Order: sequence, then structure tokens, then C-alpha cells
Amino acid sequence: STTPPKDKEELIARELARRELCRRRLVYYATQFHPGYIPGWVHQDICRRLEKFVQDVENQKSPRLMIFLPPRAGKSILASDLFPSWVLGKHPEWSIIASSYAQSLPLEFSRNIRDRLQDPEYQAVFPDTKLRADAKGIEAWKTAKGGGYIAAGVGTGITGKGFNVGIVDDPIKDQEAADSEVIREAAFRWYQAVFRTRVAPGAGILFINTRWHWADPAGKLLDVDAELEKAGVPPDERENWQVVSYPALAEYDEYL
Repeated sequence: STTPPKDKEELIARELARRELCRRRLVYYATQFHPGYIPGWVHQDICRRLEKFVQDVENQKSPRLMIFLPPRAGKSILASDLFPSWVLGKHPEWSIIASSYAQSLPLEFSRNIRDRLQDPEYQAVFPDTKLRADAKGIEAWKTAKGGGYIAAGVGTGITGKGFNVGIVDDPIKDQEAADSEVIREAAFRWYQAVFRTRVAPGAGILFINTRWHWADPAGKLLDVDAELEKAGVPPDERENWQVVSYPALAEYDEYL
């Protein structure tokens, strides 16, 4: 509301409503904790899908979600920065592993998320989510409830660690890297042999990236799933990726 509150009671009621909206709706949380963030219809749609993703993890459904966007569409700030802190606010007992083509990107998000969790404004919304005093590093840190965050670049080791939510944000850097079969294969093998083996029962995996090549890790995973389906493998024994694509140029008339 743009009108000033009539009294202290209304002021308190508005503040409590604001905090509850932050807990319930990711898009509203994003506007409150990222100054100047103006979500478009794409971001609102992504937020709804991420909320459903979290519900599926809560229900032990092992969701697998791929979201494809063009560069500079705001995917990383939403899915790799704001989303993990919102998830840990709702579930401080969950563990998150986030990865990207280089270690520097998830490390930057790790620092942002860690600092946000200590912000008094965040604590007012999620009072049960607090950092452990003895585990506040950048690469990995933990909450007092046993959850936490691990930043992992593609190719790094994460042995002995697991996740309830795994995020793969742009495993391939750009078009030049995607044109290299060696880089594509290395990223795919790392995902299969390292990242994928860290998944906890019922956990969810989120791929969010730009498709630079048809045989990038996301493409190869979809091919594997298609081959298993063709071979008659039942859905509960496959990954069952849900794919949501937002092309830079509309490929057909879209109903919003």
C-alpha cells in the first residue's frame, strides 16, 4: 500500500504481512532482498516453477527441472543467489550444492547468501535460520540446523558431501567453450561421476543455463532419458526432466 498506516497496529500488521509474503512467494522475496529488482513475466514464471520444485523436494518426489534462457536474462541472480537463501530460510536443515563452469561464480553467490543470512532483515523473516559460528567459510558453510551451502566449480571434488537441492548454473561458459567436445565431455562426465552421486533420497536437481550446443551436458542428459524411455524403462526409474525454455526470439505465438 502507498497510503501511510493509520496507527501503530496497522503498521505492525503490514510488516507481518510483508514477512509472510516473503516466506510464501519467491518473487516477492526477491523484490525485498534485492534492491531495484523488477521481475518481468519470465521471472515470475520461473519463481512459480521454483516454488513447485521446493514443494516436490518436501514431498520426496526427486524433481528434475531444466530452465533454459538466453544470456543476461537474470537467471543466475534469481536461481543461484536469491533462491538458495529463500530455500534455507524455509528449510535450514537442507543442504545445497551449487556449481558452475568456474569456481569463482558459485563462490560469489556463496558469499552473498551467507552475508544475507546474517542480515537483521533476513532474520526478521526467517528467525530459525542461523549460521553455525564454527562453519562460516566461503566454499562451504553450515546452518545451526545442520543444513548449509557448498560452492563447487565444474571439475572440483565434493566427495563426502550430499545435497537436498543441487543447482547447476551454466556448466559451459560460452559459445567458444561449447564448441569444444573436450570441454563438453569433461563437464558431462563430472556431472555424472561427481555431482549426480551426491544426491540425497527425494532431493531435487535444477539445471539453469544457456544452450550453446545441442550436445552440452543438458542436451546429453535429455538424450539419455529419451533413450531409456524408448527402451521401455518406467518413469520412476528415469530422471524425468521437466524442461522449460524461454527463447530469446519467440518460436511460436505464446499465451501468457
